[in-house]
Amino acid sequence: MKRIYPFILAACVLSAGAVAQAQTEPFTIGVNGFSPEFHPMLHRTHFVQGVRATPTADQRLYFLSPAQFALARELGANMIASILFPDSVMTTIEHNVVHQICDSAAPAWQPNPLQVTVQDFGLSDLLAGERIMLHPESALDFENRGSFQPFEGEDFNNLPIPSANLAAPLEDAAPANRCILMEANRGEISGVVEDRRLELSMYRDWRDSAHNREGEEASGLYIVSVTVQAVEPESFNENPTPLMNLDIVTVDSTHQTPRRIIRFQLLESDFFDAAHQRITAPFEIALGLIEMRQSAAGVVFAVQGDLNNGAWMDTTLTTSTKIVPNDQYYNQDSVSAKLDSLDIRLSYNNGEASTTFLLDAVCLTSPRTFAMFYPNDPLFAEGGALHAWHNIRGRVHQRLDALLTDGGKAGGVLPPLRFIYGPEQGRRSGQWTQTSVMEQFLDSASAGDVHLYCALGYSEYPKISAAFSRHFASGYYSYPIPASYIRPVYPDSTPGMYYHELNRPNIRGFTETSLRFREHADNRKQHGTTYPWIPFIQNHTNLYEDSVAQKWTSWDGDPLREPTSAELRMQCNIPLAFGADGVMLYAFISAPWITAHPFWPPDSATWANDSANGHPFNDPNAGTLGLVDENLQPRNLDYNGEHKWDSTAAYFHTFLQPIGDFIKQNLDWRQAKIWNLQYIGDAGSNETVAKVLSMRQDHPDAIDPPDSTFVIVSEFEHRTTGADYLFVLNGRTHPTEGHRHIIVKLKPDGDNSYWKVTNLVTNDIWFVSASDTPDTPDTITVANAFVDYFRPGEAALYSVEPSDFH
Repeated sequence: MKRIYPFILAACVLSAGAVAQAQTEPFTIGVNGFSPEFHPMLHRTHFVQGVRATPTADQRLYFLSPAQFALARELGANMIASILFPDSVMTTIEHNVVHQICDSAAPAWQPNPLQVTVQDFGLSDLLAGERIMLHPESALDFENRGSFQPFEGEDFNNLPIPSANLAAPLEDAAPANRCILMEANRGEISGVVEDRRLELSMYRDWRDSAHNREGEEASGLYIVSVTVQAVEPESFNENPTPLMNLDIVTVDSTHQTPRRIIRFQLLESDFFDAAHQRITAPFEIALGLIEMRQSAAGVVFAVQGDLNNGAWMDTTLTTSTKIVPNDQYYNQDSVSAKLDSLDIRLSYNNGEASTTFLLDAVCLTSPRTFAMFYPNDPLFAEGGALHAWHNIRGRVHQRLDALLTDGGKAGGVLPPLRFIYGPEQGRRSGQWTQTSVMEQFLDSASAGDVHLYCALGYSEYPKISAAFSRHFASGYYSYPIPASYIRPVYPDSTPGMYYHELNRPNIRGFTETSLRFREHADNRKQHGTTYPWIPFIQNHTNLYEDSVAQKWTSWDGDPLREPTSAELRMQCNIPLAFGADGVMLYAFISAPWITAHPFWPPDSATWANDSANGHPFNDPNAGTLGLVDENLQPRNLDYNGEHKWDSTAAYFHTFLQPIGDFIKQNLDWRQAKIWNLQYIGDAGSNETVAKVLSMRQDHPDAIDPPDSTFVIVSEFEHRTTGADYLFVLNGRTHPTEGHRHIIVKLKPDGDNSYWKVTNLVTNDIWFVSASDTPDTPDTITVANAFVDYFRPGEAALYSVEPSDFH
């Protein structure tokens, strides 16, 4: 039977004036894993090959069906995301897989079109490379920078393509200086900071003279280049006079000392093109090649690139292995042992040279990436040393055309296609620069309608995550509920321990997620970011037994338990509170692992019996459990004994979509405060709100202590009227004690002494007397605060306007 979820939204939200002012872009509610991600027996990812009206049983894992699109609409999603079978992208026999998905997501007859996100490993392979840019003017890159004079160098932002915006270090949003004047007697630039050296990759065991592949195949091959510009081009002569020494400091394969030097030189003749004309604009010049290696004894070192090594022409490898692996990343002794012997030193050549030039960056770039940037470089010409890579950019554009227009068959960009997944980002990945360039290619090919959308885990510092947001759409996310955390629906769970796990700062959970998201949002605002932010949401399990007894692990080393309906509301309301553009639930279709009970429990009686007997079905092999089972049936009972489908759909239809739309289309986020951190410096701030209390009615200790006032109050401003709006979120999610009355006291605004506060969902109205002095809990009354009731994890949006009420 068709389920109905009525919209509840106050008339003031849908007034003619508000609709006229609203932008049309909806708040995104996406579902990832629109086909099963993992085969329970073969343990591999499924790739979607197309859409079939009635796929057979053996096709169901590889072809989408109309039933899936209907389920997404019924749930309340407006975006679906799938992984593509690469060969089905380039087909010339029928509409390709993207075309088929888009036609099914947004047919002409369907009033509720779905937007589409796709992940194409064919495109990902073309992006598989590194670009490490080291800026001499920045203390974020070099510890020692001599006495060189800094310059603005705005034009360097056009390298390697126009408007690439790569001239500034990642964390610097709008630095005054983007380069230095390279001239004699200014000292040495050296001491590459540890964070930047951590980006380097290598071969765990390098190839021998016969090019045998040993150990893990990985990158670690770099073209060494510099981005420069002549200050007075007419003063340069076309002769091989060295202007600058670029020294790679390293060791040999067996000893940490003495140090060796691999020297490259920038010559005066490099400032002339093949036609012997002076180069006046900023340009990039390749100086040489290096390989990063590690010996069997663990010594990390660099060698000069040897083009007789077949690795340089091997276009098949698409992986990279970092010098410091993830399990050693936080071990400073291990980091120092591997990285301390590596450095880059820059010095002006004080011989015959006297000409000056601007130096923007030293770059270490994978051959694939350099070829994508500079397809006409002599390195890639016919007969050139790296000709095998010459057509990378052509293949990129061909791939983008296949994804966007089905090679022209669609007659333009496929209308519902909105995002293409890019590589998951991280400071250590060394991929943000080529991802930025790919975004520019995609922006040009789609006229700005389609963007790269890149995930990024919350463990990355928000300053970095927000910097990535300046270059492409952000999937900065948090999965806050590990498998080890208490299930609050079981009788033996205590609220105190539950909140201790989820709502303390500096540990994984809701408070830490809120803190990181607030900082991420604040940095995005400071940067003036225009690309969307759509965080991934943990609505799934992630339990994959490693076959080691009693050892819980997962396919990516991050075991997660299934959240309750209140925990899911909380996860979606947190990004809504910080002005996110949408949410992407990680798993739509379930993919159980090796387990005898893939969709336990079958009924509420079984669940109740289990919960009373030690939870034997708390299964480490549950796999990924989403919103529907592998047979495309909504999961009516989940591991928490709740009706997962109905509770999620009701929340989407009655709150998240209408309130999300109103915020996204009308309001600008200003700031927020996390009130359980109100006496901690990172809590954020409220300008309109003076005091927040949470209380339980008819309870001997009614008012929660400050550090247990799990409330977020976010402040928005209407972008056309300037009116104030408050988003209030109840951070308590325990089912038996998480209901709260939340008291919000407002500050005065100039001569205004009263506020009219309207709940935009229920249309309840309060007239509040403002005060500069927050009252003590026992004297706060309805006269100087508004009080509303919240279920666990629930939120509300309020308009706040001056009133002449007395």
